[in-house]
Amino acid sequence: MRPTFLLPCLGALLLWSCGPTAGDPPTAAPPADSTWAGELQVTGPDVRFMACGTGIRYAVNGPGLDTTLRLYNSQRSTAGQTMKAWLTGHLAEQHPGARDTAFVVARIDHIDATLTCPPRPKPMLAGRYELVLDEPQGRRTIITELFPNGEVLNTTWLPGKALPFEMDGTWGMNGTGEVEVHWPMLDKRATYGVTENTLTLRSPAPAKGSPAFSMRRTGPPQRMGGTFGAVVRWMHAVCAIQGQPLDSTRITLSTPLGGIVTTPAVRDAMTDSAITWFPLNADMQRVQWPAMSTVGDMVALKRNCDRMAK
Repeated sequence: MRPTFLLPCLGALLLWSCGPTAGDPPTAAPPADSTWAGELQVTGPDVRFMACGTGIRYAVNGPGLDTTLRLYNSQRSTAGQTMKAWLTGHLAEQHPGARDTAFVVARIDHIDATLTCPPRPKPMLAGRYELVLDEPQGRRTIITELFPNGEVLNTTWLPGKALPFEMDGTWGMNGTGEVEVHWPMLDKRATYGVTENTLTLRSPAPAKGSPAFSMRRTGPPQRMGGTFGAVVRWMHAVCAIQGQPLDSTRITLSTPLGGIVTTPAVRDAMTDSAITWFPLNADMQRVQWPAMSTVGDMVALKRNCDRMAK
């Protein structure tokens, strides 16, 4: 009878000893996979992936790596080419305890060699960059100001011209560490190499035999200069008279006028003042002025009025 009695007890003891105890660490659930859009680059044995907007490149591993490499190699035209890819996976430690994070890819959803992540502004590169050229017609001065919010202003003083030529655009750093500038007025893009306090034009390339087009940083950007500053100060003065002063530091080219002109009194006061301050001719009052929707629209209109007045 004694062995029969002991068998159930021993079985229960074994089950209890094999089960979780209060001192055991909880079992972590595997990270959930999600789809990431970013840039994929393969250089030799290294496979790197940078999620758009992060600026951080991760080594890639996981069960979907072979398929990812096969599709990448089928589209690349140059070694180390960067291309946009949509990968499903998650971040995890590449080597436990080493604090090196990798992207574990489960599958590749899409890849396109013609696309890259949109460039994103890098605040540490914001500044006022200047170039002075001595030409047969006289001295030409070019100032390009990169603002931390991604706006850029180019101002060119041409010899014999009373007013400088201003042009707005957007800028950011791409995945290869270069500054890309988009000029909507020209529908053109320019790419600059970055060195300490210097931007050197890479694309479009200068003509053969011409010196490199390099601008040197001379200080912080000055947002309240030029036409933009003049328009913002004018708007502030008109609104202040109506008892609604503006916070000029929060105004950008893309700021909607609907958030500034909030009452009929402010709208009427701004229209009355614009007729003489811009100034607006009859056609502008009828067509262009009612079409204004952003601060950038007003800046463009003011530049046009100033050129017509000279």
